Amino acid sequence: MTKAFSSTTSSVIPEEIRKFGAVGTDWWDADSKAGTGPLHAMNPARVEFVRTRAAAHLGKSAAGSLDQIRDLEILDVGCGGGLLAESLARLGARVTAIDPSKENVQIATQHSATDSLTKGINYVHTSVEELAESGRQFDVVCSLEVIEHVDNPLAFIESCGRCVRPG
Repeated sequence: MTKAFSSTTSSVIPEEIRKFGAVGTDWWDADSKAGTGPLHAMNPARVEFVRTRAAAHLGKSAAGSLDQIRDLEILDVGCGGGLLAESLARLGARVTAIDPSKENVQIATQHSATDSLTKGINYVHTSVEELAESGRQFDVVCSLEVIEHVDNPLAFIESCGRCVRPG
């Protein structure tokens, strides 16, 4: 089902959704000419940052690096093809990954289904504003390389914040 996101309730920019939805399987090509190639190079640093900051905030820094985010519920907002979501799932996190592009959710779901460590990722075609309205909350909320592609950055950040579990 294709969702229509209105500018009054969502920071989604339809042209951006079409652009990123057209990336297709190039999300998983480290040499992609579609602009996603650099994300592969940045992903280890992004994962390290999320892991160490979440562990520090939640008092799990003393745990081994493979246990610091194990069993945490993590939301990946604007997941694209699932690069970050899959890496976090491989570290034992319970990941929900959302994207307003139906095509991105399909690509990410197909890719993660091929690995027993990532096949449990809950990919959802929605906006963060809609998810925030549902009241669902997570231990950690990530949104990397997304804010520059939204219509209303303040509303976007506020919605991300509403998805973070208190504490």
